[in-house]
Amino acid sequence: MRDFRRACHEAARSTGGRALEFQCAVYPLNFDQAVVAYHDRTVVVLRQEWNLLAAAEYEPTGNEYFRSFVPYGRPSFVDEPELLMVVSQMLPGTKVFSRAGLEGPLVLEEWPDMSPPT
Repeated sequence: MRDFRRACHEAARSTGGRALEFQCAVYPLNFDQAVVAYHDRTVVVLRQEWNLLAAAEYEPTGNEYFRSFVPYGRPSFVDEPELLMVVSQMLPGTKVFSRAGLEGPLVLEEWPDMSPPT
């Protein structure tokens, strides 16, 4: 989490924003979250446990037992290419997803390590 926090702080500064808050991956969520505020919007950087990166709208939700900056199971993905590019440069081995890539069909051939055995 320390590297993710550092990368998000640097990416926010580099793109004119500010990293405000962080949430570790806690069941039932399997991704770390970083809130990044700009003068005209607030977004959340999501890092999934397999080093997958995406950005979503800031929509805090949860209760006394479970807190999240995005709705559980239904984040509203957004495109933040500059922000995610800086984060990914500081976290080697990460894969950045665009909104279209996340909202499109799943193509198992693009994920050979995650495909079921044949």
